[in-house]
Amino acid sequence: MRTTSACSPTVEQAQELLNRVESECAKVGLRLNAKKTEVITYNILTEHPPLTTTEGTVLKEVKDFKYLGSWVNSTEQDLKNARFVKDKP
Repeated sequence: MRTTSACSPTVEQAQELLNRVESECAKVGLRLNAKKTEVITYNILTEHPPLTTTEGTVLKEVKDFKYLGSWVNSTEQDLKNARFVKDKP
């Protein structure tokens, strides 16, 4: 199992990035497991187009998930905590 994350400022750019990842994976015989792939959004309107695979599978959007042993939540407080850790000397 591989854990990967990708960030984009807009849903549209996230979709483009997802398409590129799928394309590059296919070049070496790999594919995205849509059943295990989750999407989390920050500061995005609640009504937005879902992210989909190139085969048309809609990816699951979640409010939180575990990444490298830590829980990530889609709340403003988590964003503030992330900035604090990033800015901490």
